[in-house]
Parts: sequence; C-alpha cells; structure tokens
Amino acid sequence: MSATRDKSQKFTFLYSNLYQIYRTGREQKLSRPQDRDNNAFVVSSPRVIKAEDFNQGKHEHLQIVKHNPVQFLSTPEIPHIQTANPLESLKKNLLELTELHERLQFMLHELEDLIKEE
Repeated sequence: MSATRDKSQKFTFLYSNLYQIYRTGREQKLSRPQDRDNNAFVVSSPRVIKAEDFNQGKHEHLQIVKHNPVQFLSTPEIPHIQTANPLESLKKNLLELTELHERLQFMLHELEDLIKEE
C-alpha cells in the first residue's frame, strides 16, 4: 500500500505498515530468552479454551467447572389488580351524568330568565 499526497491541502500523508511493526515487535519479544518459557501453557484466545490448547499437556492450573446461569433471588410477585364491579361503575357514571344534565338545565333556565328580564 502506498500513501498519496493531495497538493491542494498543503500537507502530506505518512504511511506506516502496522502489520510490519507488529511483526517485528513480536519477533523481538519471542527472541528474548528470559520472557520465553517453552513449558508454558499457551492459549490462543483468553476467553475460549480450544481442545488443541487444552491437550498441550500443561494444564494443571486450569479448572473446568460447570456453568451455572445467574438465578434470581426470588420470583417477582405481580400484584393482582382487583377491579370494581363494572355494573356499579357504570351506574355511578350514569348518576353523575344525570346530575350534570340537571345542573346544566337549571343554569340554562336561569340564563333565559335573565335575558327575558332585560
């Protein structure tokens, strides 16, 4: 891969091959004898132990346990909502509507009387 320069922008692009930098760093790390342990257990991924990694021979420090999913401390209780008798609520609403109707009729009669007096 190469870098290009846009002459209208007045700056240049610098390209570095990151894989090459990574590879040289890894080779330098592996070339140092004090860091390298031939008997060490090497795992390809920190989260998953593959069968080929586990069968390398040096796996005494690993413990395999059965997975237990997280359990709730107690089951949530849903309160039962008790509704009133629907007929009673309909009767109550009907009474309120009739009272309001009577009040409105009374107010209309009062307004008519006031208009007639003038």
